[in-house]
Amino acid sequence: MRFNIYIFYGVFVLLFSQGSHGETITSEKNEKISVRCECLLSLPLCELEVFASAAGKPLQTWYQDVTLTAGKITDLNAACYKNRDVDGMGDGLCCVTSDAAKTITNLFRGTRY
Repeated sequence: MRFNIYIFYGVFVLLFSQGSHGETITSEKNEKISVRCECLLSLPLCELEVFASAAGKPLQTWYQDVTLTAGKITDLNAACYKNRDVDGMGDGLCCVTSDAAKTITNLFRGTRY
């Protein structure tokens, strides 16, 4: 019985720890910041992956500026997603699904640089 509890706990932690792993920022002032963006490359079955388990998976990486507005929450994953098809950034190489919210949460990562 104990063994089953540990397995259940491990699966529970794994499933519920795979939310957004990027940053959300609320700035106290209007400012421009640099963001490192990464996305999982569009490969067969990439839509089944999540960034939390992306170690060793091929990524597209780029840097971009993001303008923050005082008092407004900015999702850096979403900011990166917006440039997924821009030359010199995502270059159209990022994995996407038909569910934009799930794509942003699971397949993109934006971090302040």
